[in-house]
Amino acid sequence: MLRIVEDTVRAITPHVLGVDAVKEMPEADPQASVDFLNDWLEKGISEYRIMTNVAFLALNAYSLLRKGRLFPGLDHDAQADLLERLYKAKGIIAYQFLYLLANPAVSSYYSRMDVQRLLGFDIAALKEESNKRLVTREGGPLPPKSPATDEPTGQVER
Repeated sequence: MLRIVEDTVRAITPHVLGVDAVKEMPEADPQASVDFLNDWLEKGISEYRIMTNVAFLALNAYSLLRKGRLFPGLDHDAQADLLERLYKAKGIIAYQFLYLLANPAVSSYYSRMDVQRLLGFDIAALKEESNKRLVTREGGPLPPKSPATDEPTGQVER
């Protein structure tokens, strides 16, 4: 991945998540966002890689035009101001652009176990329940069907 893209992912992560507003939530890890994006780009389709890189490069070009510096080189307030303008943009292109910019930060943050627990997801219990429902082709025959009660028989009573 291009270094400017990595630096931009690190810089944009705190702005996208805004977890500072909720005291119980852990702080975002900008390097985790970079690692997540690296993994996705490595395993994903080439078109996604191209579009994501274009989005981050376009953000830097926009930053250069509006503020005279690349996005990672701006101070926190200038970055926030620039992103505020982008979030106010309307239309499908703006939505897709912001989706590509925010996806690494959001996906890496909400896939963390500590964050999921704080949101009420008991991962261990869900995994245990999932394992109980595991169906394999090598297993024995299904148990016999128990007769249903109070089910219509298809006949009309008179």
